[in-house]
Order: sequence, then structure tokens, then C-alpha cells
Amino acid sequence: MDKWFVELAGQQQDRGLTAVWVMVEESSGVVVGFYSLSNYAVLGSDLPKLGGKKLPARMQIPMHLLGKLGVHKAYQQRGIGQMLVNHALHSAKAQTAVSASLGVVVHALTEELALWYRALGFVAFPEHPLQLVMTMSAIAALP
Repeated sequence: MDKWFVELAGQQQDRGLTAVWVMVEESSGVVVGFYSLSNYAVLGSDLPKLGGKKLPARMQIPMHLLGKLGVHKAYQQRGIGQMLVNHALHSAKAQTAVSASLGVVVHALTEELALWYRALGFVAFPEHPLQLVMTMSAIAALP
């Protein structure tokens, strides 16, 4: 993550591939954490059962992608990751008002991270358990 943030985040943002959000500690100027958010699409047939009406199987369903998420080692285990995810979810929800999106997708790097995302309310894809989604209706219900 450090290498991506230092070497690629700015380049990808400049090229319009992602938007990078950064949390900085005011007193020290230390980057506490970051995340990237971009547009994404998923085939309807790949999605888990999300309730409501069935989605068209062959249609690309518009989503947001929470692509990268990182918390400085010195600041881990303080709830900052969850704060960053919540900010990303609410940012995606706000953008949905002008550009439709069914939800936010994440790709967990490990099973442990997938469990963490599930505890936050994400639902795993049936064929890809490390790929998870939270619908906009679920995001709207968050505090």
C-alpha cells in the first residue's frame, strides 16, 4: 500500500482513474490513512442476492469501487479504517444523486480483511468471496 500511495496514487488521480482521499493528522501533518474511489461495473449475474427485484444477468450494473484503503501502522486498531470506509460509502452515496450506482464494491486482499468488511455490512460475491458489495440502500441506512 505504501508504494501505491507514494508512487501511483497521484498519477492515477491525475489520469482520471481514481479519486484519492487522504486523512492527515493536523498537529503533525502525518498521513494517517487514505482510500481511493472510482466508477466500476459488475455483471448482474455475478452479484450476490441483494434483495428486491432480480437484476438483468447480462447487464453491466453501475457501482463504485473502493479500490485502495490504507492506515498508517502507528494509527491502526483505532477505528480509522472504519472511519475511512464510512467516508467512502457516504461519498459514493452523494455521487449517486448525479451518476447512478447500485452500491460500493471492495476487493479484500485476505480472508481476514473480507471478514472485517462483512462485519461492516458488506456481502460477499458467491463466486469470489474476497469481492464484496454494499448496496446504496444499505449505505443510506448507515448513521
